[in-house]
Amino acid sequence: MIYTIKQKPDKFLENIYDQAMKDFNEFFGIKWVKNLPKLVIIDERKTIDSLLNKKTQDWQVGWAQKGNIILLLNRKHYDTQSMHTYSDEEYTGLVRHEICHCFYSVLSPNTNNPRWLDEGVCIYLSGQLKLEKYSPYKNKKFKSFLRYYSKGGKGIYRESGFVVEILINEFGKNKLLELIKSSANINSNKDFKNQFCDIYNFKLNYNNFNKFLEKVSSNS
Repeated sequence: MIYTIKQKPDKFLENIYDQAMKDFNEFFGIKWVKNLPKLVIIDERKTIDSLLNKKTQDWQVGWAQKGNIILLLNRKHYDTQSMHTYSDEEYTGLVRHEICHCFYSVLSPNTNNPRWLDEGVCIYLSGQLKLEKYSPYKNKKFKSFLRYYSKGGKGIYRESGFVVEILINEFGKNKLLELIKSSANINSNKDFKNQFCDIYNFKLNYNNFNKFLEKVSSNS
């Protein structure tokens, strides 16, 4: 297959990119100056499917690839090529989310497992939590994020960002960064849960996280 791309200035995206790089360098403690993430804007879903060699779902609009290449559905075709309704705020969150995946991979280069942690960090740092229609804070119950250790899916986005928010609010970012770094050398969900317990001093399960939800709800 043959594809043609060219560099194109886009002030809107450049501003998002520059701010994201600044924010994430500060959060992750990285000074990223070489082989920076590159945004590739694609007009049609069929081209994305061809590039990825698979059929993508209509809710999927961004993909961070190895080599720091990020594929994004063109915002001008967002409404027609996806299930989403375009807004500058939502697209900003998307771009930041995919750039964040690249930073996560610097800390954990060997794996993005658990997937819920990877996605949760990116949702939290991208500012997408405020865009989420579903919030476990309303129901005071986590019930699905732990299913997503080595698999993805639409459901992974419902709770994972809120889990990361709790971890940061309750324990700070340093423990979270330690967890991400240590996950690079962990090969199973069981070992990850043990590592989580070593770092946070409580077991990784719904019951414990739902206690944090109750605490947040009672203070709100």
